[in-house]
Amino acid sequence: MIQGKYISTDAELSAYNSILSSVFSNDLSSIDDSVMNNKLLSLYKTEDSITYTGAGRITYDLDYFVIDNVCVLPEYRHHKYGDFIVRILADKAIECGAKKVYAYCPKEYVSLFENIGFTKTEDSEKPICYGFPTIANNNSAEDSNITDVVLYELIPSNFCTQCGKHNH
Repeated sequence: MIQGKYISTDAELSAYNSILSSVFSNDLSSIDDSVMNNKLLSLYKTEDSITYTGAGRITYDLDYFVIDNVCVLPEYRHHKYGDFIVRILADKAIECGAKKVYAYCPKEYVSLFENIGFTKTEDSEKPICYGFPTIANNNSAEDSNITDVVLYELIPSNFCTQCGKHNH
């Protein structure tokens, strides 16, 4: 069974950081990560074990909720884990009273966000971007640098909570 778990222990924080360092090739340590409960781990749980499959984060800076650092380990991709992570983070923002939830999205992944209800925006009061991770390309020795990102926003009334693949 797939589950989402907000980080509450040092061991979970270590697992979160391990996933980020496995997926992203640049150092994300410069981003303020002092708050644990805004980070989510997706995990696959059986009777005998727990396997962490991906991670994501939501930040709030008094004006905006922003989803970032969404990633899934390569061996678990194409099973809707990324979709699951984004939906849980968006749901948390909406539960906290967000009027809009933002995400800076690499063009390669816009369909993921659009399927959830995010739409491209040209919002003049966009949230601050703290930098984008670079995804390590597992198909070659070179890294793929994501430079072409799009700002997406989610209005709560457009939010689709069910992905159809997992029980949330």
